[in-house]
Amino acid sequence: VIRVTNRLKKSTSIHWHGLLLPNDQDGVPYLNTAPVEPGKTHTFTFPLIQSGTYWYHSHTMLQEQSGLYGSIVIQPKRIQYALKEYVLVLSDWTDHKPKEVLRYLKRTGEWFAVQKGATQSYGEALAAGYFKDKVKQEWGRMPAMDLTDIYYNKFLANGQEQSYFKDARPGEVVRLRVINGSSSSYFYMQYAGGPMQVIAADGINVEPFPVTWGVPA
Repeated sequence: VIRVTNRLKKSTSIHWHGLLLPNDQDGVPYLNTAPVEPGKTHTFTFPLIQSGTYWYHSHTMLQEQSGLYGSIVIQPKRIQYALKEYVLVLSDWTDHKPKEVLRYLKRTGEWFAVQKGATQSYGEALAAGYFKDKVKQEWGRMPAMDLTDIYYNKFLANGQEQSYFKDARPGEVVRLRVINGSSSSYFYMQYAGGPMQVIAADGINVEPFPVTWGVPA
């Protein structure tokens, strides 16, 4: 049983990402759950029928980008891997107001491309041998960049630019629960101390296997 009280000035919602639950408890406003209006409290009730690493986030326009998200860890009745655990939530942050980011994307502007050094010109396309592709792109009015090409000012770990697990000890084996809570970014995890071992994915235990090149998140 989870009670969500909205102390914002606008309506909000909470979606339980990855959890199997009744449709009317899913939290997507106007689709299967009513939005939570300012000053109101909504009670979610659903059985836990799975374990693993999940997360929650707002499904109301642009609130997730402003930081309305968090981790969910459900322990199984029988713990298969008895390890010290840490939760790592990765996310992206823009100093622009999310509403302005959306407005700018709809205008198909190139400011984000300029910030990322990824602007495209006919001269560059010609030099690279992609002149016909550039003409076709312009003819179809397709912008050079899309939603995944937003310039982000910061990338955060647990809401901070730098995050530390201070009680971890050299040589210790720990379980790291990694959640990609970003709006549109992909991350690859690497560990300088050697290969990591994946023991679960999307809340489901898998046959452990080593990863040396990086783990996508």
